[in-house]
Amino acid sequence: MLKKHHPLHGNNWNWRLLALASLLLLLFLLALLYQFIHKPATSQPSLTIYCAAALRKPVEAAAKLYQQTHRFNIRLNYGSSGELQSKLALEKQTHLPRCDLYIPADPFFGQLAQSNQLVRQSMPLAQLQIILAVKPNSPLRISSVRDLLEQKHHYALCNLQAGAGRRTQLALQTSGLWQTVRQRKKTAFPRVTEAANALKTSKTIQAAFLWDATAKQFGLQILDCPELANPNATAPIHAHITANSQNPQTALHFARFLAHPQKGQPLFQKFHFAPATCNPKKHLPNAQSAP
Repeated sequence: MLKKHHPLHGNNWNWRLLALASLLLLLFLLALLYQFIHKPATSQPSLTIYCAAALRKPVEAAAKLYQQTHRFNIRLNYGSSGELQSKLALEKQTHLPRCDLYIPADPFFGQLAQSNQLVRQSMPLAQLQIILAVKPNSPLRISSVRDLLEQKHHYALCNLQAGAGRRTQLALQTSGLWQTVRQRKKTAFPRVTEAANALKTSKTIQAAFLWDATAKQFGLQILDCPELANPNATAPIHAHITANSQNPQTALHFARFLAHPQKGQPLFQKFHFAPATCNPKKHLPNAQSAP
């Protein structure tokens, strides 16, 4: 004999489903309320900087000082000038901009970025010079790059993706020594800080072509070489606001801070950078009204 279905059984099941749905809806609303309560009232504007490794110390120090008085989050990314320029190009190609301010260690890469429409305004910050460095208290008797080659000492270079490598090439082409120096190198490094550290710690590396500021930061001895005493050995340093920056006003604000004679500039001098020789007003509008 079949059991007769009671009509209230179906109603009970419907009530259970309705209660479960109400409970899930309540949990969802509570989760939204929790996120709303714990969400910051305002999110701080952020700035992403691509900075050559040679410039790390003054830019990092300036960023820390800047964030003490301005409500900005600053993200610093370091690498060789060429490596960072390639990142800018990839971001443009993929329509995924990240960088707001690009600071290479040699104007070659800034000019390349400008020709590829990756940057727009620029601000002069400082200048660097390529030198030949040896270990502290080195016994080597070298007074020129020719001495280095003739005495067959082991030395390091930076590769051409680094600003120091590109500037060494330009400086030594004047004397016709670049190809020989490049061929006889013991090793090459992608970043100038790596070359400086290798010279200081390695038993096989006896000399290296470095930026003057980098050599001083590592406590190395700088040699006066006539082949490097030419204008091509000097590189002006610029900060470039990127063409696809999501925060161009913030980037402009910080660039002015770096160039300000009482704010960013003392930090460059602290880490042995020479001051810029050109007028910032020619590069960035209203540069005199730095924060």
